[in-house]
Amino acid sequence: MFESENIVELFERKISIIEKIKLLKVILKSERNIDIDFENTVIFFDEVQESEEIISSLKYFNESEVPYKIICAGSLLGVKLKRMTKAFPVGKVDIINMRTNGL
Repeated sequence: MFESENIVELFERKISIIEKIKLLKVILKSERNIDIDFENTVIFFDEVQESEEIISSLKYFNESEVPYKIICAGSLLGVKLKRMTKAFPVGKVDIINMRTNGL
């Protein structure tokens, strides 16, 4: 589950990726007192399968003029990707499967 439901709600809004980033910066500043320069920061979305909107928005991050650096992870992400109802950003995302050796 996302630590901040405001972030999930933000990505459900029908606004540009630029506006989403501006509002994400406001959320992080108000909730965590963190000021971020997104051009020099890696954005990490954990448990990303909780929001199809965030997964779908990866295309727009990729196509943006700003060189965003994004990592997504999710314990049930593989299951979610097979059941997505929104468009998956094919060709815009590199998928790396990580496994333990039975540890």
